[in-house]
Amino acid sequence: MKAQKKRPGKRILLVNRDLQFRYAKVGLLIGVVSTMLCSLVIFFPLYQFEILRIPRFLPMPILSAMVLAVVLNLALVMFYGLIITHRIAGPMFALSREFADVSQGIFGRTLSSRKNDDLRYLVRCFNDMSASLRNLTHDDVERLTLLLEQAQSLEPSESSQKLAEDMEQFRSEVATRIYPPDEAS
Repeated sequence: MKAQKKRPGKRILLVNRDLQFRYAKVGLLIGVVSTMLCSLVIFFPLYQFEILRIPRFLPMPILSAMVLAVVLNLALVMFYGLIITHRIAGPMFALSREFADVSQGIFGRTLSSRKNDDLRYLVRCFNDMSASLRNLTHDDVERLTLLLEQAQSLEPSESSQKLAEDMEQFRSEVATRIYPPDEAS
C-alpha cells in the first residue's frame, strides 16, 4: 500500500483560511493587549515618579520609530499565528479529505504527519481505524471468495451461475475498498 504522494514545490501556508485567520486574529488581539498591558506596567510607574519625562509632542523620528515597531510587532504576531495554525489546519485538511474517501467506502490509505503537526495523535487514530477497516474488509473478501467457490461447486444451472457472477462482482467491489483503483498500479 502506498502512502499519500507528496507534491514537490512550495509549501502552502493557508490551508484553511477561515480557521487560520480566525485564530491568527485572536493571537493578534492577545499580542496587542499584552503589549499594551506590559507597556502600561513598565511606563506608568516611571512616568508617575518622574523618572521618565515624556514631552507633550514627541519628535517625528521617535514617533515614526514607535509606529514602525508597533506595525512590525503586529505583522510578526500575525505571521507566526498563521504558521502555528498551519500545524493544526494541515492535518485537519488531510483528515477531512480522507474522511470523504472513507464515506465513499474507500479506506485503503494511511496518512502521514509532519514532525511539527499538532494533531499527530488524531492522525494515528485515523490510521488505526483505517487499518481495522482494511482488515475487516480483507476478511470479508476472503469469506466472499469461499462462498463463491461453494457457489461454483453447485450443480450448473442458470441461477447458480447468476449467483456466482453476482458474488464475483460484489467481491470485486469490496476489494476496491482496500485497494482503490488509483493505487492498484
